[in-house]
Amino acid sequence: MRSFYILPLHFTTSVHFGSVGYGGGLEMAGMTCPADTLFSALCVEAVRLGGDALAALTAKAEIGDIAFSDLLPCRWEGGEWQWYLPKPVLSMPVKAEARQTLGEAREASSFRKKSKKRAFLRASELSLYIDDLRFGENSLEEEPTFASLSVDTHYNGRLARPYAAGSFSFAENAGLYVLLRLADEKDLPAVLALFHLLGLSGIGGRRSSGMGKFELGADPILVSKSAEEEDTGALYELLMDTQAATQMTISCLLPKKEEIEAGIEVKGLWMKRSGLTWTPGMESAVKEKSIYMLPAGSTLSSRLAGRIGASRGTSGLPLWERILSGGADMSMRYWKVTLGVYSPTFIGSGTTYKKDSYIYDREHNQVYFLDEGKWAVFLGQHGLIDDFAQALTRELARFDLFFYLRNQPQLRRTYGSVWNVIHAMQDDGVIRAEEEYYAADRNGRLNDVAGFIRDAEGNPYVPGSSLKGAFRTAILTSEIRKNQRLYQSDWMNLKQAAGKKGEMGRAMDALEKKLAIPLNQEGKREMVDSYFRGLTVSDAIWEEGNLCVAAKCDLSVDADDTHQVALFRECLDYDTKLTFTLGIDDDPRAMGHFGIRDFQSLLCVLRDFVDFQYEILAHPFSQNAVDELCDIKKHQKADLLLGGGTGFLSKTLVYALAPRREDAVYVTRKLMEASFRNGKHFRDKVISPHTLKLVCADGNCYLMGLCYLEGEEIRC
Repeated sequence: MRSFYILPLHFTTSVHFGSVGYGGGLEMAGMTCPADTLFSALCVEAVRLGGDALAALTAKAEIGDIAFSDLLPCRWEGGEWQWYLPKPVLSMPVKAEARQTLGEAREASSFRKKSKKRAFLRASELSLYIDDLRFGENSLEEEPTFASLSVDTHYNGRLARPYAAGSFSFAENAGLYVLLRLADEKDLPAVLALFHLLGLSGIGGRRSSGMGKFELGADPILVSKSAEEEDTGALYELLMDTQAATQMTISCLLPKKEEIEAGIEVKGLWMKRSGLTWTPGMESAVKEKSIYMLPAGSTLSSRLAGRIGASRGTSGLPLWERILSGGADMSMRYWKVTLGVYSPTFIGSGTTYKKDSYIYDREHNQVYFLDEGKWAVFLGQHGLIDDFAQALTRELARFDLFFYLRNQPQLRRTYGSVWNVIHAMQDDGVIRAEEEYYAADRNGRLNDVAGFIRDAEGNPYVPGSSLKGAFRTAILTSEIRKNQRLYQSDWMNLKQAAGKKGEMGRAMDALEKKLAIPLNQEGKREMVDSYFRGLTVSDAIWEEGNLCVAAKCDLSVDADDTHQVALFRECLDYDTKLTFTLGIDDDPRAMGHFGIRDFQSLLCVLRDFVDFQYEILAHPFSQNAVDELCDIKKHQKADLLLGGGTGFLSKTLVYALAPRREDAVYVTRKLMEASFRNGKHFRDKVISPHTLKLVCADGNCYLMGLCYLEGEEIRC
């Protein structure tokens, strides 16, 4: 007898489910995942698992012994699971309406608008929704918020242009679930193993940036008539009702030819599905012809079996067009990695905190960031909105919120001292964060503060793309240094382009492609063949620690002391720890090409890159930065330099590529002169750029972005 199970998925990172149906661009994303994408991803994991896992999965799917729904939203609320289904496509005969008052007409119009916006319904409320449509009533609560959409701007260094990418971050009590049908319960452990592997590698788009990671939110839940949870019982009734006049798909559907010709009544908008196929032995992925499928929520006059490509598909829960895989025949292994911070580390969000949105307390060396909404309420309660606006206008560049609070007469009468004002603001939640300030000169004024990147819930994190970018530079540097003679023509191209930013960018782009992508049979380098598809890095999630505000300090080659620059950043403070998932495929067509087979070998490459940076910096700064550079000598306190303010050397291949140090200085100087015309880079003789980027704290100076890594392999 066939059994149904629900697998709730708790996403530990944001997700990007892109589709032509969502607009096609990276900035467009969906919250749910179609079943064909899910099945494709499981097939890739089956190949990685090895043995006959792929053959067993596809064979059982082909005869209908295994079937999956789309990934649909769910919530844990009030001690039970709530399972949501797509809103069905229906045309209901509406009950004839009696004459309405203006209020009743407005209420009916409001219901129709809300109904149109609604995308999902609880399984137990599907019949109520249909009754509401029939009688024009509104008995359902508004659809909850499962996840928040963010569209972040990223920068493509190779193409030298920004791009936007959309992603969803799920609420703590929300996620996605899949409805699984099995003909044999003995297949459940094998399916769970595939989902476990998929959770580590991720599902959807931008996986190499760490998106799409999940964990099983609970043990498999059997869907049965005796289920205690209301929605689980309702799902069982819906699944068993095969004779109803209207059937609804809960997965995408590609009908068989004979099913189309049978004249079955269908309601739903066809969606375009397309993608790439790749199997062992192929030089590169091949673009498949686009096809059109019915999405989940489509309604039919009877159930259809559907099909997988040209093969016989499933029955009951129709699924899948064809296997669209982004890779196969790989041997991905995973590590849980702790990212520890030794010196302030900055990853920018693009957000800037102006001087009217934080309080700088010089006496206690603290920066208090305000909740803008609650700050406005606080001002309103004290009748100070106009006074505050006038102070801002009057002071302009010299405005200081601490001085405003200390000197404002009404606040002084009410609270007595500025410290009491700050304590009151803390109690009312007006102050959302308190961070220590690091600077060589703490008596000066702060300016705009560049904000650290945060997730949808406001928690700091390090994007997987930032980590992977740092890893990539170290790996490519190692590859050049091991085989420098192979890249001399690339060096000559770069040297000839010196001082011409556009030409230099194209030369570096060509070099990186040569290093990262092999030639295919047509003599082309396609991104889908990149060795780096064998390296996946999730976002690093905050575990413990604090944020701080750090002022930038420069130390020139010929200077005796640091020079504080009016640039202030919100950073990860020292002793902060985050965790991320690292995936390494040691296949020769992936990370194995670079000799990277596990976490330890990657760590060796990263440390070697830190040592290489020390070798470059040690001589020019031997007189004035011995202590600062000691932190990276033989990678004593850093496995990598991460984020903004770590300097040009941590992000370039020029010094590795140049046959002599003087050549690297010349080419870099020309680039600096073209990029920063007022930077006096014409003086660069022994090194370029000619300054170290530092942060000063507790009387000592440190290089920015010093981090260390500790990894433990995840075994299935």
